[in-house]
Amino acid sequence: MPAIVLLFLLVNVFCNAAESDIFFSDKAPTCTTDVPIVCWAETRETPRPIKIRFIRFDLENNDYELITMVSDDPDGKGPADAVLEEPDKLARRHNAIVAVNANGFMGFSGRKGEADSNWFINKPVKIAGLSITNGTLRSRQTGHHFSFWIGRNKKPNMGTPDTLDTIKEAVTEWSGYLVHRGKIITYNTEKLHPRTLLGIDKSSRWLFLVVVDGRQIEISEGINLLEAAELMKSIGCQEAMAMDGGGSSIMLVTDSSPDNIRIINNPSSVPPRPIPVMLGIRKCTTHQTAR
Repeated sequence: MPAIVLLFLLVNVFCNAAESDIFFSDKAPTCTTDVPIVCWAETRETPRPIKIRFIRFDLENNDYELITMVSDDPDGKGPADAVLEEPDKLARRHNAIVAVNANGFMGFSGRKGEADSNWFINKPVKIAGLSITNGTLRSRQTGHHFSFWIGRNKKPNMGTPDTLDTIKEAVTEWSGYLVHRGKIITYNTEKLHPRTLLGIDKSSRWLFLVVVDGRQIEISEGINLLEAAELMKSIGCQEAMAMDGGGSSIMLVTDSSPDNIRIINNPSSVPPRPIPVMLGIRKCTTHQTAR
């Protein structure tokens, strides 16, 4: 190969790597890995086959921001909060470079007491729990679910907010609080499912987004909630919760522009289930960074 061609290829590879906002690692980062967004994967064979994808995000970095992405409200003051939207389209519409599913949701059944689990694009749904995007309330807290939120001071919180006035972004767990003040607070070992997990470390600097694939025999069979709690504690989470899981669990990233965002896990729903709410990361504009 001519030297000039080889040089061109090397420069091209280097430039492509430099353009990526995400550092793709072959192992978990250490406390000295000082990059804003790290993505890595693990495959485990015990106690069963499990495939896991991880994101670690530096909440103190001013070049990126955490965002709640909610699909359109179809009926204004009507009963629906949003419609179901394809995850990649929802993420792309908000210029996300990382995205995972967040809140659970419920359909409107034609018969009282009848469960509605027929999910399709543009279906009107009720969002389960609190969701706030850029300070705008999209759905209110419901039941005994706990929330994760970012204040206008960029500080992360988990629990039940006293007021909504200072919240910029918020999502709500669906499967429970897993780790609180560094201690595991769930002991549920009943069911194996795909899981979407969210956690923050003791310093409140690092946010962890984790997706565990499931319902795929001999490939990735999922985990129970106790295993989810143990997983989040093992990577350094002081607080952690389980978002909507099952067929909704999905993680998307891009290694170039938001237009090229892609699914990196193997969702149990094929094609991927449409959803109303995602939590993501996007690059700040020059104006936002300056603020």
